[in-house]
Amino acid sequence: MNDRIEVKGLHKWYGKKQALCNVELSVGPGMFGLLGRNGAGKTTLMRTLATLLPKQEGEISVCGIPIEKAK
Repeated sequence: MNDRIEVKGLHKWYGKKQALCNVELSVGPGMFGLLGRNGAGKTTLMRTLATLLPKQEGEISVCGIPIEKAK
């Protein structure tokens, strides 16, 4: 079983402002931290992973299941 969060080529814009640019991420079991400056896109990434915001480009899967099918 795939027990990872996989993000490939994730992009997100707010109008002309790009919040996420080609995010590539693979997170396995356990604890992790997400660090960055103000405005770096941390909250946008987490809200997109939680499906609170729609993704515009890219793929996200949790345990091998695309987030679009997890609802």
